[in-house]
Amino acid sequence: MIVTLGNTKERPVVNAISLRRELELFMEDTGITKKKVAELLGFPSYKYVTNILEGKEEITLRCAIAIAHLIGISEQQLLDSAYKEIKGENGLDIDNIRYASFLYSNFDCRALKTLKLFESNDTDEQMCNRLVEYFGYHSIFEYKVPISPKSALFSKRKVSAQEKRDGLMMNFWLTTAQRSFMEMNNPNEYDRELLKDFVLKRIKQYTNDVNSGFSIAIYVLYQLGVSVLVQDYITGTHAYGVSFIINGKPCIVLTALGGHYYKLWITLLHELYHILNDWNYLQQIGCMISDESQGELFVSESDADRFACNCLIPQSLYGKLELIIDSKVKVNQLAQKLSIHPTIVYGIYLEQIQDKMKKKKAFEKHVYLKNILQTKDTKCLKNITYNPIEEGNIRTAVKRVKKALGIMVA
Repeated sequence: MIVTLGNTKERPVVNAISLRRELELFMEDTGITKKKVAELLGFPSYKYVTNILEGKEEITLRCAIAIAHLIGISEQQLLDSAYKEIKGENGLDIDNIRYASFLYSNFDCRALKTLKLFESNDTDEQMCNRLVEYFGYHSIFEYKVPISPKSALFSKRKVSAQEKRDGLMMNFWLTTAQRSFMEMNNPNEYDRELLKDFVLKRIKQYTNDVNSGFSIAIYVLYQLGVSVLVQDYITGTHAYGVSFIINGKPCIVLTALGGHYYKLWITLLHELYHILNDWNYLQQIGCMISDESQGELFVSESDADRFACNCLIPQSLYGKLELIIDSKVKVNQLAQKLSIHPTIVYGIYLEQIQDKMKKKKAFEKHVYLKNILQTKDTKCLKNITYNPIEEGNIRTAVKRVKKALGIMVA
């Protein structure tokens, strides 16, 4: 049975040569009249049936379905025949359409061109091949998005076009992260108690080494079974960090959003709070995104923020910060006593200011005075910033970061 698509006023239209023949054979075998066929199928008169059989009348999709039911052909058979016929037509490539549909439904191609994953003049086929190479897939159809609580929340309401594009980029980021940690394949066992001890007692001392301390802390975490990757901010994600459990082990992606040295440490500790305290929930949902819109919907982001700050400076000392913040000598003395870098003191002070206007003014003041250290003014992220887009694919980028961290690379 051959079914083809044509064009008339009623769309879509089916011109089915073999369907005409099947109808003719059915009428011969059963003795059913043209008048009866016209009556059953809702045609104006028996002449309409004559015109169909003689090829003078195109068969609409509605008509084709009606004829198929009359002669005992299923709708699926009709559709399969149409698909085969369309595949054989010159100038129409159904497989290419399928690839293009998947591509534009799952990726913000415009944003990925801006990020240079795609070239501006790439064809759909080239973009699909680029994604396959990037993720290490065999087929683009392997692309599956990790479920996040945020996506579940927004799935039940109408979203804007921009939110949809942002959602596609978030999915791309999450899938990149998931594939990256699978490639990283941390062999070390995760021990919650050892992690807790390191976070509460020792991690803050690494803030003093503004060039190497952060990468050393990530190396220690890796030995404790916790994998951490640091990326530049990716458009559309709006997230500071995300926590995963991959193969039963905790994994964290941080974005250098804002570019402040103290914020990098707070974000790391924020995610470690979720690993230490929200493990069961994390196992259920797959990944946990930390951003300003998340609020208290699923877990306590405010508790995670407090934990992060308290790991660096005990809450009992917060009241003292405002009294000493304008004295560099006293700030340095407190920092030395707590075994943290002075910029951490300024950062924690700013984090505690509730009044937005006061906080903005204080922030501008201390940035101007260079009390707030920028990550770009240090070497803390040199060589360990993870950028699989720039490096071509996830596997190459993971291998380079592991080498930079001093992790054995096979």
